This record gives sequence, C-alpha cells and structure tokens, in this order.
Amino acid sequence: MSYSFHLNNARKLKFSDIAAQAGLGDLKFVDGYPKPEDDRWPHGFTYVYRNKVTARTLEVEYDGDHFQVCVFTASSAEDYDMAIKLVGAVAKICKARITPEDQETMNLADFEQQFDVDWVKTHSGRALNAVFDMFGNSLEKKHQVSGVTGLMTIGPKLYQQVTQDPDALADAFFYRLKKLNYLRSEGIHQSLLVVADGQTHSTRVRQASYEQGTETLLYDLNSVVGLTVNETSMVKVGLSALVKLLPGQAVWLSEELLLVPALNDEQWQALLQQAESVELQDLSAYSYDPDNDPHKEAYEAIAPRDGLTAEELETLVYAPIAIFCLVAGADKKIDSKEISAFQRELVKGVTTESKTLQVVMMEAVSDFKQLVTYLLSDEVDIDNIVKDIVRVLDNRLDEAEATSFKITLLRIGQIVAEASGGVLGVFGNKVCKAEKTVLAELATQFGVINEE
Repeated sequence: MSYSFHLNNARKLKFSDIAAQAGLGDLKFVDGYPKPEDDRWPHGFTYVYRNKVTARTLEVEYDGDHFQVCVFTASSAEDYDMAIKLVGAVAKICKARITPEDQETMNLADFEQQFDVDWVKTHSGRALNAVFDMFGNSLEKKHQVSGVTGLMTIGPKLYQQVTQDPDALADAFFYRLKKLNYLRSEGIHQSLLVVADGQTHSTRVRQASYEQGTETLLYDLNSVVGLTVNETSMVKVGLSALVKLLPGQAVWLSEELLLVPALNDEQWQALLQQAESVELQDLSAYSYDPDNDPHKEAYEAIAPRDGLTAEELETLVYAPIAIFCLVAGADKKIDSKEISAFQRELVKGVTTESKTLQVVMMEAVSDFKQLVTYLLSDEVDIDNIVKDIVRVLDNRLDEAEATSFKITLLRIGQIVAEASGGVLGVFGNKVCKAEKTVLAELATQFGVINEE
C-alpha cells in the first residue's frame, strides 16, 4: 500500500534548488544513508523527513536521471504533502513529466490539480484504515511501524485505544508515532525499570516509579508502578490498574510503552486515594524467574549495552554511586539518611542524553545496597575505580556519548554537594570547600569543564 512517483530526465539535481523550490527548508536526511555532497542530490537510495513535522520518512532513489519518491504505508498527510512538494519541485526545475505508480504520465499542471490537499487527506486516510483493518484481523501477532526515529509496536492494547473513535483514527495514530519520534527533544521523563527481589528469594519483580507533576514513560513488562506519596513511601499498583485509574489520560504510545500525564496536586491526591483501593499487597503475579523470563528480550531491547563487555559495564555501574561516595564523603562522614535519600533519587531517575548511563542507572538501582556497601568498605580505593570508569568511557564510547555520560555524573555530584551535609535538598543548599574541591578534581579527571 505504498505509493510512488517517478520522473525521468532529472539531471544534475542540486539539493538547495529542490529544497527552495519545494518550500522545504527543514528537509533532513536520515543518518547512515547518502546525503548531499557539494550540494548535489545523493545517488542511490536515501531517506528524508521534516523534523517534528512528518511521521515517517520518504524513500528517494536517484541515479542521475531517474528520480523516484516512495511514500510508505501508514504515512501521514504531512508525509504525502512532503512527497508531492518534492516531486513537484524536481519536475519544475527539470521541466520533467511525472508518472504516478497507477496512472499515465502527466505534466506538472495536471499533477498539481490531481494530487491536491483533498487527494492527500483521502488517500492517507484510506490507506491507514486498510492497514488497521489488516491489523485487527491478526492481533494475535504484534505488528511494527517505523517512524522517523521511533518504532511503534501494535498489539491489542494500542489497537483498542487508537480505534475507539474511527473518525479520529488518523489523529490518534499519528499523535503516537510522532511522539515516539521526538521523545528525547520533548524532555519527557523515562522511568527507570528497577529489578528488585520478588516474593521468593529466587524470583524478581520489575518496578517503575511515577510522581506528581512529571509526564512519564512507563515500560509494561508485567511491571509494578510505585506512585510516590512522600520521600519514604509509595503506593504500588499494577501498570494495567494505573491505566484504568487514568481514563483518557494514560496513552499507549506502543504496545509496551505507556505515557502518563503530569498531574497537579489536586489530581495527584485524587489518584493516590483511588490507587489505595487497588494497592498490591502480593507481588507474586508480577514476579518472574530470571532463568525463564518471558520479557527478557524486550527488557534487553530497552537496555542496550552498546557493545560493552560484561566487565566494562560492571565498571560503569559503579559510576553514579562512586560520585555520591566521593562528594557526600568529602566531609568524612556519610550517614544512612543520605544513602536512603540518594537511592530514592536514583529510583526516580536522572535526566540524561547518554543511553549508556540510562542502562547503568537501571543496573545501579537494582544492586544499590551491594554497590554502596562495597564502595564504602575499607578495602576499596574509589579513586582507582573512577580512573577505570574514565578509561572505559574514553576508549569504548564515542566522544559525544562519553561526554554526555561525564557531564551527567558531574551534575549528580553537584546535586549531592548542594545538599550540604544531606542529600538532594534534604538539608540545605550550600556547597562546602571540600565538596567544591572534589567536584573540581572530578571535572579535571573527566576532561570536561565543570560549569556549576
């Protein structure tokens, strides 16, 4: 159900000319595929999109004469509009005729008359309805649709939400796909999926957290969600129960990815009151055997290792807690309140662009007590551990990823330091001289400027 346009005699195409003629000043090329060099439109297959406008990419093939644009199945009206503008621009620049895949060759005037706004709306809507009819007949299988950068998995939960109002199908579907494409740029909090001990010693439970005032992404791998009551307590509910507590507000962006809203104080208190009636006392239904984990593949997909060995990952897992130990211990004392407060902050999650650090944070939270005990023992030289961390970052990650990782660690250190004798705002916000010295030394070791 894709749709293609073909043009011949499209020679010596310049990217800037096409973008200007089409009015597509925001046209971008997908990384990893040919891009313009010296302003020449690239030969071969490439993929283009408009940042924060289109839902899916267009496939463009060019051999120096023949120019083909393919609009994929389940593309948005904006995607079709981009294709028509691109085809029209090339036709005008080259004085070429256009051949739509199911019609005769036509001139530009006839093309613009036939492929207008009404055609775009009708064709994109009809194609999407056909796709969802197909999905509805085979929901025992999960279907995937790739966006510009996001990947949507469609199963029973997402299908039911998206198809509730047939007249709003396109709006509901493309809202989700575009959201998936641009999650990072919108600053939406992604809750860490912490692995904790289950009901028995041999089982585990995955738990995420959700707090007032924070739009949050939650992964559904038979997960428990902790709703923050205060600094020391949570109400634990199943993720499916949370969806029912937030009718019309909890949005499945993908079959295993739920977006929950930022709630004000009144809304949050109402949610907590309702949640108490479905609070989990027994977690056995959410427990799993690590040796027989039905969600292992999905969990590993959201926690990529970036090619690191097990030993290298283990080294990096020490990083956030090592920073805490160095900064909080600058005054030669760390008490249990500081440790507990820092653990709660890790569970809530720290915003970072580093995908590697996101993985590390999940592992660090899961083994928090053991890691803290080890790092605070007399036999450990934390300075040497920091050196090992820097070595892995510099030698095994690309420069941008390593820098993001280091900057976030320094930000963690600054937050700890500003607690001034406590942690994370519990006891004030003054940074003592010893803490400043530790932060400066860390910044020097990391090879980045500490701007705090």
